[in-house]
Amino acid sequence: MFSIVTGGADEIIHILDKGTYATLIKFSFDSIVKMAISPGIRSVCFSPDQKTLLVGTYGSEIYEISTKYSIK
Repeated sequence: MFSIVTGGADEIIHILDKGTYATLIKFSFDSIVKMAISPGIRSVCFSPDQKTLLVGTYGSEIYEISTKYSIK
């Protein structure tokens, strides 16, 4: 399964293969969360079981996204 997740001010989240660092999944955070004050990504991480993605934004908001519905 995934192990590395990155994000930045461009609002794009990349999920990378832990062995090759190749992009497995790439998606726009603002396409999932429409009401963010400032959707630039300051921090992003998986939960230990990798069923939840936590995203912190430049607007000091924290979003919990279920990977069951948003990441295929």
